[in-house]
Amino acid sequence: MKRKTDPRIIRTRKLIMNAFAELSATKSFNSITIKNITERATINRATFYYHFKDKYDLIEQALEEDLMLHVINRFTQYQALNEASLKDVFLSIIHFHEELAKQCKKNFDIHYSSIETTVKRELSNQFYQLLQKDNPDLPAEKLKLATVMVSWALYGVVDEWKKSKSIHAETLIETALPVLLNGLSSVMNKG
Repeated sequence: MKRKTDPRIIRTRKLIMNAFAELSATKSFNSITIKNITERATINRATFYYHFKDKYDLIEQALEEDLMLHVINRFTQYQALNEASLKDVFLSIIHFHEELAKQCKKNFDIHYSSIETTVKRELSNQFYQLLQKDNPDLPAEKLKLATVMVSWALYGVVDEWKKSKSIHAETLIETALPVLLNGLSSVMNKG
């Protein structure tokens, strides 16, 4: 228990993650070594391995923490899965992508598939909780199908925005929302 909340642990993890982010801005992921990270963070290798298994574990945990900070924590303010909450989630994912791309200039595209997987998984979890709260009598299979559909569809719109940034994010989500909500309604209302 103490390991997670000790301020020294939190500070050291932050040092490691910041060092990794700084290195990611100038070096490719494959060329970043544990030695580079530990030197930049001014820690020893044993300390690094106390916190992370390897640099892949580091990037995964850093991604999850950033996602929590920029996207998932917003879910506490939503009462339901509706047009306003979906639009807000979409725009927060766009912002998350933009910040991540700035931080990891040389590595964003390389890790895009793991970013996508992580975001979709976390969105599914959050959407499930929201839908379950509004529809307590709905079978779990139907809730699961609806949450997978919504999270994948929403992320598909994010992916479309990433590929063709000529479309403004607000315009794109305004176009996609009716289709997304109609599909969600269709899944939720079938007996």
